Amino acid sequence: MFARIALSIVAACGTILASPARAQTLKVLILSGRNNHDWKTTTPALQKVLDDSKLFACTVTNEPQKMTADLLSGYDLIVSNWNNWPKVNQRDWGKQAEDAFLDFVRQGKGVVMIHSASSAMYSWPEFQELVGTWWKLGQTGHGPVHKFAVRIADKSHPITAGLEDFETADELWHRMGTAGKLTVLAEAMSDKAKGGSGQVEPILHVRELGKGRCANLLLGHDARCMGSEGFKALLVRSAQWAATGKVSAAAKGAKGPAGEKNLTGRESAAELAEAAAGADAGLAGAAVEALKAKAGPGDVYELAELLSRVRAAAHRKAVEALVVELCLKNADADQRARPVLQGLPGASLAGRCSLLRVLGKLGGRQAREAIEIHLNHFDPTIRAGVMGMMLAWPGREFAPQVLRIACQKDKAAAAALAVRAWCRMTADMQTYDAAQAAELLRKAQAQAAGAEEKQALEAAIEAAGLSANYAMLATASSPDDLDDDGASVGDQGAIDGSLATYWDEQDRAKLYVLQLDWAHPVRVRTLRIVGWGHHDFAPKDFDVLCDSKTVKQIRNAQYKSNCLTFEIEPTACSQLQLRITGYYGNSPAVRELEVFDEGKLPPEPRFNVAFQGQARSLLSIREKADSGGPGAAIDDDENTWWAQEDGRKLYRLEVQFQRTLKVSGLRIIGLAHHAQAPKDFQVLCDGKAVKEVKNAQYDRNVLDVELAATSCKAIELRITGCYGGSPGIRELQVFAADQ
Repeated sequence: MFARIALSIVAACGTILASPARAQTLKVLILSGRNNHDWKTTTPALQKVLDDSKLFACTVTNEPQKMTADLLSGYDLIVSNWNNWPKVNQRDWGKQAEDAFLDFVRQGKGVVMIHSASSAMYSWPEFQELVGTWWKLGQTGHGPVHKFAVRIADKSHPITAGLEDFETADELWHRMGTAGKLTVLAEAMSDKAKGGSGQVEPILHVRELGKGRCANLLLGHDARCMGSEGFKALLVRSAQWAATGKVSAAAKGAKGPAGEKNLTGRESAAELAEAAAGADAGLAGAAVEALKAKAGPGDVYELAELLSRVRAAAHRKAVEALVVELCLKNADADQRARPVLQGLPGASLAGRCSLLRVLGKLGGRQAREAIEIHLNHFDPTIRAGVMGMMLAWPGREFAPQVLRIACQKDKAAAAALAVRAWCRMTADMQTYDAAQAAELLRKAQAQAAGAEEKQALEAAIEAAGLSANYAMLATASSPDDLDDDGASVGDQGAIDGSLATYWDEQDRAKLYVLQLDWAHPVRVRTLRIVGWGHHDFAPKDFDVLCDSKTVKQIRNAQYKSNCLTFEIEPTACSQLQLRITGYYGNSPAVRELEVFDEGKLPPEPRFNVAFQGQARSLLSIREKADSGGPGAAIDDDENTWWAQEDGRKLYRLEVQFQRTLKVSGLRIIGLAHHAQAPKDFQVLCDGKAVKEVKNAQYDRNVLDVELAATSCKAIELRITGCYGGSPGIRELQVFAADQ
């Protein structure tokens, strides 16, 4: 598809910047003064583009923290060329400026974000929701500035209506962090040969907040890139739309709705396809029926492209079936998917989902590779579409990727489908030993959102003969109306499958109640409580109630390795309560409440204390550009990682704790075994070597290191050899014997 893109920028965009006769002059405030890019040259370049359009009157401020409601009342639009990288978790504007900024948008005005401007103030959720994408540490990347084709993905939006695809030279980001569903107007293929992702990435997307609008334009790395006619066109039109909701600037190539009411004179597949993509629903339906009768294998490329343009869902479904039928007529199984694969890079959102569904029915090596790429697509609609297709996929080769998506809490729609797909793929569990199967199923449990997903998961667990932690399938609540403890993540933290989170309420209340509710009855036999820290915070005296009936009383609970396991009479119930009246410390914190039926219990969880500490790199070696720094190695998030500049002889990563702990083991999750991971290293506790590892052998990118129980306040990895240029660590987990 990209080979067909028209690259004539002047023809496509040359008249866009001409001032319409009756256009309103819009007042623009450009935010500048700070950026990890060269704002001293890019801000003047932005202002020149806007001024040259004759549509805007621009003012530049280098002090966005001084924004007030009164100041912003004199403007129609904010264009941001500001970020606070790398201190992105700081909210540097202050409450007054933040409130003024959000109110400005909510009341009907607009914002345009330029390139890296959205990569700021990650701890401000309203800002991230508005801008939609940002640079995510340890995930996002880019190749060098290079030429690439930009495809107009939505030709019906006011910003892009009438615009043609174009070529530009710029920095092309890939695998960005996202919030919610994106409305993508322009996109580009990120070429692996240029250091890219091999996926289609957004170039321009829009959001609305209240009555106002935000456009996020990811082009514009430097002033030279901003000289592109394509960049100018998107900037000017985005700015006008964000300010007013309309675009009056003219664009060549705009096409009106089809006027024909019949198929007279339309004989070829190309002519029929054009009618099938038209605005007239009746004519489009007739054209699709004609295609079903006339199209042959030689027309399949045209039909694959049609899936991006056809408007009605019923027509798209019919064309999908026709493409499958024609592709399957190719006797060479490895070549059947070629027309579909060629259409994928430039396809619209709906078209790409259609083409992926077609690939799922064609099969073959090339189809599998394309599907695997789209499993991690930035758009949630595409991810969900791929997961839906996986429900019918005949093989199990995607099981590892599907499980990973099932465990991604920030991608709930695809995750719910992934749970079902994964359960179907691994129903017999014959390729896993009991411990592996239990761990995989427990991970998937946390993402089982609806009743159907939960029932499918329970069936998989039963078929595997494993014990299910039914708590993860419940909804947790505290019916005692006490406030959460400040460091608690709330009720669900007690059953989310993560020891990094916990439930707790305000200190020294007389009664604490943790309640689990299931959509349908479950059979309960065994309970396990993982406390916050024995003799620090943990339930001591409590009753267990099933459907409001007391079934167990515990007094003076004695924990072992921070765990308490006990049985009740086997009971079927839809609700379970812990009513806690006594506790170690000021309140009863629960890291995990686990509920089991008959069967072998999974091993007691080992409590990772690393995330309670502070990580630092002891040597003055610069962090790698796309590394999240030392803190990323202990944040309980495998999407982030630590690494330093390549080629050094020694790397030192230390975790310091607030109090002395008795450490019994480590787990290292590498960036990728035999790509970047520690190979030769020492483990030091308070500066004393307690373990030496040579030629570390990882299992599925994981290395477990057992230690003799040692009390310390700091633990260090002193790394002298690594697989690859430097030792990347996704997670360093530290297990304590006395927790």
